[in-house]
Amino acid sequence: MTAFSRHMARTYSHLFSFAPEEIFPLLCPTREYDWIPHWSCELVHSVSGFAERDCVFVTRFPTQGREVWLQTRHEPCRAVEFARIGAERTMRYSIELLPAPGGAAMCVTQRVTYIGDDVEARKAADDRLFTEEMPGLMALVERYLSRGAVPGGE
Repeated sequence: MTAFSRHMARTYSHLFSFAPEEIFPLLCPTREYDWIPHWSCELVHSVSGFAERDCVFVTRFPTQGREVWLQTRHEPCRAVEFARIGAERTMRYSIELLPAPGGAAMCVTQRVTYIGDDVEARKAADDRLFTEEMPGLMALVERYLSRGAVPGGE
């Protein structure tokens, strides 16, 4: 397998009815407990206790296993970026926010290099997960900002 076939990018865009200033604080491993049901991470390093450049946290999602996230970019109300490293893949996970009429546009991009075995099956599984997960996460942001609640938390 060539190095090129191990790498891919996925992008998802969404228009919110909320301003970047309202959305941006939620893009934080600590704040995700407020709006994502069943969110769990181990915060390893953060001076403030919240998202910031060089923040490090660990997730253990059932289909991805243990992954270490390092926040490499933190531009308030504009962008965050993470290096996400696990046993089977490395990822640059970028989220950009731009003002848009009536709210904000968000663009989520994953640039992934697969380092484990059975790359094609993993790419297909990750494609399905990304396609299924992104609309739901956007709906959770909208719901939280409009109601201040998460499903099951009311």
